[in-house]
Amino acid sequence: MILQELIALLKQKNIKLGTKVFQDATDIRSLKHDPDALYSGYYKQSGYKLDVTLDAEYDIPLCYTPMEITCDEGTNLIPSQKYLTDLGLREEERVVDDKYATFANIACSEIHDVSLFYKIAKHWIHKKKGIPSKIKRLYQKYHKEDDFQVKPDMNFMLRYLYKKGEYESVGGYFRNQRMKEKNFKEFKKKCKQRSSRMEGFFGRVKNTTLLDDRPCKRGWNGFLFRIGTAMLNLVFAALIRVQRDITDRLTNVTYIT
Repeated sequence: MILQELIALLKQKNIKLGTKVFQDATDIRSLKHDPDALYSGYYKQSGYKLDVTLDAEYDIPLCYTPMEITCDEGTNLIPSQKYLTDLGLREEERVVDDKYATFANIACSEIHDVSLFYKIAKHWIHKKKGIPSKIKRLYQKYHKEDDFQVKPDMNFMLRYLYKKGEYESVGGYFRNQRMKEKNFKEFKKKCKQRSSRMEGFFGRVKNTTLLDDRPCKRGWNGFLFRIGTAMLNLVFAALIRVQRDITDRLTNVTYIT
């Protein structure tokens, strides 16, 4: 409710949230002997994980997802995009790291006209299933379907195959295009900016909210309370500032007591 009110007030000032977003996850340490917390060999500690979709310009958390620390954050991308749509936001660009860059996520983003930017992993090679000739051949497999069209363009075939659940081929096509990106410096700049901004966001939130390294409650419900309160603090701070015609540093809670 607070976020919807904030979105509405900013629209009155011709400020649109959610056009460009960053997404990332961070580990949240738990108390010792927490019965619900798991140990992560990657993070070298027991705890939980928090996934956040952040407005890239105003640092406002638009969506957050609590997770077990060993879960794959890549599964949160599509639900996050749907949540932003339900909020009435029109997303155009999302920057993530390669953990989110699954073929299904890439396909979903690009088919819904969201440009997805991500770090290109060194071991990646061009996906054969995503080559245009393979896309055309796969499309022909559906020639007996009632909605099949003769001589369609590539855009139609990709959208058609996506509806048929051919996520690997469709995602492979779009990932191949990203790997051939000519303006690679700008592409790399976006990814570095996301990494820096998300790291700074999580660091600031952990230093100024209940997400610090001194959790007061054990268990999953205690974790939900901590992250829920922390995210609420940020959108409340933003709402109060916007109500007073302030539109910069909206989620800064450093000096709020």
